[in-house]
Amino acid sequence: MISLERSKQLLNDPMLSNDEVEQIRDELYALGDIIYEIWYDEKIRSKQVNKAR
Repeated sequence: MISLERSKQLLNDPMLSNDEVEQIRDELYALGDIIYEIWYDEKIRSKQVNKAR
């Protein structure tokens, strides 16, 4: 996981509180998990379709 300090550097917004930075970081990780799950499901489906041909 990216540290709070690194997250602050990447966001580059000194007006954000630590709690806001942590929330943004956590939500980005959740979004990444969703994107990965969709990609993985599509990969598995693609293999199944190719196998059936």
